Amino acid sequence: MEMRSLFFFVVFLFCTNSKLSAQPPLDSKEKIENYRIALLKARLNLKADQEQLFWNIFAQFDKERDDNRKLTRSTTRDGLSFTASD
Repeated sequence: MEMRSLFFFVVFLFCTNSKLSAQPPLDSKEKIENYRIALLKARLNLKADQEQLFWNIFAQFDKERDDNRKLTRSTTRDGLSFTASD
């Protein structure tokens, strides 16, 4: 069930990809950050054997967004934090 909900969430992200690029940059930045937070929260519910699949999907998500934006990642004690900038 968890994989099914993750799959539908990822499909939703790819379907909204064209909509994100057509919106103003500030709004797009906020949406990207919200998607990242949702993905990281979904990761908390995954079992260990599903985690590699999650990171593969997340890497593909990052790769597609890197075409239009410069992304900065930093590691903190609490986990990962992401910043999107043009």
